[in-house]
Amino acid sequence: MIGVRLRYDGKDCTVIEVLEDRLEIIVEADNPSLAIQADAYGNARREIRALYNMPMLNETGDELHPCFLRLVNRK
Repeated sequence: MIGVRLRYDGKDCTVIEVLEDRLEIIVEADNPSLAIQADAYGNARREIRALYNMPMLNETGDELHPCFLRLVNRK
C-alpha cells in the first residue's frame, strides 16, 4: 500500500507507512502546506509536509474505518 495516492480529509495524499501494530496508515499531504517538526526537546527545527494517521478500524474497533474501506476498494 505504500506509495498509493488517495484523498484524505479533503487533501491529496500519498501512503508513506503502514503501522500494523497500531492498525494505522500514515499518509503525507502532497500539497505545499507544511507543518513544523519539533526536535526531541520540543524546539521547532524544520518544515515538513503534513502527516496524517488514518485508522484502519472504526472507533469501536469492530469494523473497518470508512476511509480505509474507500482506499482498499479503489478501482
